[in-house]
Amino acid sequence: MRADCRAYLWGSVVFGGFAKVAVELRKFDGFCYTNNYALDYSYFSDRPDLLAAVSQHLGAEESIPKREFCEVREYLSVTSKNPSSTLFLERILKKRRSGSAGLAEAVVDFYGRLERLKVPQALAWAEPHMRQVKAFYARVLESRK
Repeated sequence: MRADCRAYLWGSVVFGGFAKVAVELRKFDGFCYTNNYALDYSYFSDRPDLLAAVSQHLGAEESIPKREFCEVREYLSVTSKNPSSTLFLERILKKRRSGSAGLAEAVVDFYGRLERLKVPQALAWAEPHMRQVKAFYARVLESRK
């Protein structure tokens, strides 16, 4: 890694989400996704107005030249897209019945992916947390009975 680096980009991981698998390791494609980039405070020393622009990944993607990123070839964070996340709720409202029946159906589908949870070795550090989420949603489904 370069000593002068002030912007970092690493592998993107989606836990839960909408894929057929519970854990999706995205390819290293240089894109700023949710939770796969960081900027050193010094990055803003001459451009404090940039802070608001990069607080969301699409703003970071548009505002930071790719050449300024140092790529970290590891997976250092995970974005959790579960029935409690805003993006998940937004999608189920578009695709399913609204109200409690639609949400219950989405939770069942979500947990179905978690039942087949396979955590890659690169994410061994995150596995205990993923298993906690799985246990939580098992309790949610059990409470419906």
